[in-house]
Amino acid sequence: MSSPRTRSLAPLPLVGVLAVGFALAIAAPAAAHNFIVSSTPADGENLTELPEQWQITTNETLLDLGGQGAGFALLVSDEQGLFYGDGCVTIDGPGLSTPAALGADGAYTLTYQFVSADGHTLSGELPFTWQAPADFEPHVGLAEPPVCGETASAPAPEPTATAEPQPDVTDEPVVDAEPVEPVSDDASLIVIAVFIAVVVAIAGVVTAALMRARGRRKAEQTDGPEGADL
Repeated sequence: MSSPRTRSLAPLPLVGVLAVGFALAIAAPAAAHNFIVSSTPADGENLTELPEQWQITTNETLLDLGGQGAGFALLVSDEQGLFYGDGCVTIDGPGLSTPAALGADGAYTLTYQFVSADGHTLSGELPFTWQAPADFEPHVGLAEPPVCGETASAPAPEPTATAEPQPDVTDEPVVDAEPVEPVSDDASLIVIAVFIAVVVAIAGVVTAALMRARGRRKAEQTDGPEGADL
């Protein structure tokens, strides 16, 4: 006959097996998710040469139902929110890729999304920086995320400041200058009369002086001989 202590410990191995099995059942779906094993660019990488493709490689074949790339995306954007590339994604076994394109130097982000082998959609971001070589020609950034096969529009140029229209000088009323009053005829006559009076006065003075001088000469001539006879 077994003791009460022995009977209470007997079920423990079965409980342990059930607990381990339950834990494995929960962990199994999570372990089935694909995870990234390599990428171009790498997380935080400083690129100095533009690669041919942006690429994500996972540990297991990706689930591309219908072969149309539904649920897959690789997008590159800059600090201003502009997008680069054509939006087309190629799925090849465990990896996905898209043609690489970048603009001017600066910080960029590669945003990815893929469908894991277990059917779960996973997404994330890989930030990186770009230092273009001297001969690099920057691509044009797009205002909206590109869609494969569709022509994307470049961002509209910022409006330039326009000069405010100036009023037409011909529209402004012309202010007539006050007319200059002509000199009246009376004033002109007065000026002329004064001028004549001055001339006459000067002539009179000159005439009187000449007459006095002539009178003195005659008196001198007359007194001269009489003085001689005495």
